[in-house]
Amino acid sequence: HAPECIHRLVELGVAFDRHQHQLALTLEAAHSRHRVVHATDTTGRAVVTTLTERVLEQPNIKIISPAFALDLWIDAETQRCQGMSLIHDQTIYWVKARAVVLATGGGGQVFAHTTNPAVSTGDGVAIAWRAGALLRDLEFFQFHPTALNQPGAPRFLISEAVRGEGAYLIDSQGRRFVFDYDERGELAPRDVVSRAIFNHLQQLRQQPGSNGKKVWLDLRSIPPEKVRYRFPNIIQVCQQWGIDILNEPIPVTPAAHYWMGG
Repeated sequence: HAPECIHRLVELGVAFDRHQHQLALTLEAAHSRHRVVHATDTTGRAVVTTLTERVLEQPNIKIISPAFALDLWIDAETQRCQGMSLIHDQTIYWVKARAVVLATGGGGQVFAHTTNPAVSTGDGVAIAWRAGALLRDLEFFQFHPTALNQPGAPRFLISEAVRGEGAYLIDSQGRRFVFDYDERGELAPRDVVSRAIFNHLQQLRQQPGSNGKKVWLDLRSIPPEKVRYRFPNIIQVCQQWGIDILNEPIPVTPAAHYWMGG
């Protein structure tokens, strides 16, 4: 159903990039074809902003924000869910509902490195567990191989599309080391590339005189005008942390990204 979903987003107003009036497609790791639509390098923001605008236009949808969900409201006699308790404006409210959809969010803050925002602390999963829901596959976390690894900076996601457009992963010697671990190199699946980085740094730390603290993502093989067109947000964020991606590589680290279980 992906094509219908994409066309529905276009109808709702999401401004995906286009090439000669067709949706522009890019390549990401483990893909055999260019198949990813994008809105420069802030695709998620473009989708969420547009959907938020459409929701706010609906007179039958009430938004309570900001709010902090506390617990599902379980009927003591029937043990059925009848709503939700939450904090809003420093007051606890009990909101009754015929149906509750619990969209739990992530739990990346369990890990030292995560692309998730600070609020992704697993509260939604805990709420479900307290209410008696069956949890499964919680150990399955997807790690993204390339999050910004600069002192003081958040672990900002350096999009996989950067490698899809031709960026290299290099170690302190400037070697494209991922090919030592998989013939697909930087375009191997995320778990393979993440493990390659982790294992390579472990090996370097055992070699006297080697810098086993960091690896870098090098965009200098991509034409500068293409980098400026495709990745303006990455350019801007890296500049804030003193990195000129057109002239120097970006220090990166694997970071907890998607929580596959729940």
